Amino acid sequence: VEIPARIDRLADTGARVTRLDVIWSDVAPTRPANDADPLDPAYRWGRLDQTLSALAAKDIVPILTVYGAPTWATGGKGPDPGNGSVNPWMPDPASYGRFVGALVRRYNGGFVSPAYAVQPRARHIEVWNEPNLSRYLVPQFTRGRSVAPRNYMRLVGAAYANARAANPRAVVIIGSGGPKSTTKSRGPLEFQGHGALAWIRAIGRNKRLG
Repeated sequence: VEIPARIDRLADTGARVTRLDVIWSDVAPTRPANDADPLDPAYRWGRLDQTLSALAAKDIVPILTVYGAPTWATGGKGPDPGNGSVNPWMPDPASYGRFVGALVRRYNGGFVSPAYAVQPRARHIEVWNEPNLSRYLVPQFTRGRSVAPRNYMRLVGAAYANARAANPRAVVIIGSGGPKSTTKSRGPLEFQGHGALAWIRAIGRNKRLG
């Protein structure tokens, strides 16, 4: 189904807010020369531009969930374990932060690109998707020791600083875990992860940004 038809269906539900996945590797499959610049020719914004414009036309507020690193940002790791084409491996936080900054700058409500007059506004950013699960962020543990909360907060620090520099009114959402009741640090990598309550507590212990 094409994007306009899908947005029409969403609008028919009466939704006023929607969560929209931004897969970093889809937008930047190759390393940009300047990843802080939304006009870098390596970026492929077309589908996201179209989707956000369609949402704006329906007055639906998007929450952009940014995850799925390109392999150039993970030291060549990815995309598995067990998640198809979405790469769960921990990326370089600085690269992630610059991408988030470019994303927020492009959709700050006043950005003009060569192909469009003014890009739509999107100021709600969620840092990663279900980062307590190895399906979306690995490693969760190293030799049985929890590492994902600290790694995740490094992503948060970089994303927050760059998002707020690109748009002081940006809203950065953090910590939202996936549905998991217990913590599992052993066994196959794809089944490891932190229980939702343990995850939030660990985020609290690593709450300093950066």
